[in-house]
Amino acid sequence: MSTSPRPSACPGSDDLSAAVDGSVPEEIAVHLETCAQCQRDLATLRRLDAVLRAHLAPPPGLADRIRQRVHEAAAATPPVVAARWWLSPLLRLAAAVVITAAAVAVLARLLKSGAGPGENTIVETKTFPNAPEPTIRRVSADPRRAPVQADGSVRAPQNLPRAIRHVWTVGNAADQRDRLQAMLPKGSYEVGTAEGNTVFTVRLTDRDLQTLVDRLAADSTWQLASPDLPQPRKPGSVALTGHDVHYSLVLVESGATQP
Repeated sequence: MSTSPRPSACPGSDDLSAAVDGSVPEEIAVHLETCAQCQRDLATLRRLDAVLRAHLAPPPGLADRIRQRVHEAAAATPPVVAARWWLSPLLRLAAAVVITAAAVAVLARLLKSGAGPGENTIVETKTFPNAPEPTIRRVSADPRRAPVQADGSVRAPQNLPRAIRHVWTVGNAADQRDRLQAMLPKGSYEVGTAEGNTVFTVRLTDRDLQTLVDRLAADSTWQLASPDLPQPRKPGSVALTGHDVHYSLVLVESGATQP
C-alpha cells in the first residue's frame, strides 16, 4: 500500500486548510471541485479538524465559573494600603540603593570564595522585608532536565496528569492499528471507535508513555497532532515519576491509499 503522489498543479496545504475554513480563491475552489485527490485530502483535513475540536473544547460553563471566582476573590481581598514612607520618592530611591548594594556585596563574597555560579546554574536573588541582605538560591539549568525557553528562562519539568488524550495521523489506520497492538502488552489496552476513528485506551506508567510516544514518532507515517505533553524527544519537559497514566490514542487516517 502506498500514498498516491500529489500532482504539481494541486494547491498546497495552506490553500487546502483555507478551503476547510471556507475562504479560498475562486480558481482554487473550481480545481477542488474536479480533483479527486484534493477532495480526499480535504475529507482527511475535515475529519482531523472535527477530532481536534472535540478534544480541545472547554467544559460547559467554564467561562461563567471563572468570572464568578474572580468576582468572589475581588470581593474578599482587602484593599492594599501603601506605607506612608513608601509614598516619598526620595525614600524609595534610598531603599533601591540599599538593596542593590547588598546584592553586589553578596555576589562579591561568592566570587571571592570561589563558590560562584557554574555554567549551568541560574542565581535567583530575593529581598525580604527587614532582611539585612538578599537571599541567593542556585537553581540547576541543565538543558537535559529543564528546557530553556525562547526568552532564556528555564521551565521546570511538569508532572503528567492521570489521563492524557493524543490525536495521531497515520497513513493507513488498519495497518497501524495492527502494528500498535503488536507493540503493547496483552491486557494493557482496549480498542474502540469514536467518530469513525480507531481509539486505543492504554494503561501504562509515565515513563513507558514517553518511550511509546518517542517510538511512534520515530516512524515518519505517525504524526502527533496534539500539543499536550508528553511530546516526542522532549523527556526534559516531563517529570517522570513512574505513576500510572490512562492514555487515549486516536488514529486519524491522513490520506487515501491505492494498491
